[in-house]
Amino acid sequence: MKITTPKSKPISKDKALEAMIEWYPGFEKRMNNTFGEGSSLQKFIDAAVLSGCEPYIPLKTSTLIRSGEIATIIGSGTVTWLTPYARFLYYVKLMIDPETGSAWALAGNKKIVTDINLVYHGGGKRGSFWFERWKSDNLKSFAGNLKRELGLDLEVY
Repeated sequence: MKITTPKSKPISKDKALEAMIEWYPGFEKRMNNTFGEGSSLQKFIDAAVLSGCEPYIPLKTSTLIRSGEIATIIGSGTVTWLTPYARFLYYVKLMIDPETGSAWALAGNKKIVTDINLVYHGGGKRGSFWFERWKSDNLKSFAGNLKRELGLDLEVY
């Protein structure tokens, strides 16, 4: 994420009551240092998402979990699990090649979603939509951690 300072411009419907909004000169730099790509806050958030989602990710060989650690650039603002089957496991239902009916797609073919539920390895919380479920289960504690990281008072509803 990159924060830019908007251009100053007059705000008025009437010339007699004209107002001008001018931004603090160091606003853009301060906001990017605090919230932007590569900031300590963004690194904190990316690392928290990776470690927090781990107990929710289907587990057979740990390759899917490790792919998140390898494919994610901490501080970029994007967390990615990069295995050929990550999308398949994330979206709940079995996906098949429409030509063959197999879970293995022919090169260049795009799979379609079926009504068949997947069975996940690892038990516990592990399963589909791991990021959304982690977020739902942990929003208040995550906000508390952000509060401590920023030194701010955040309200979470």
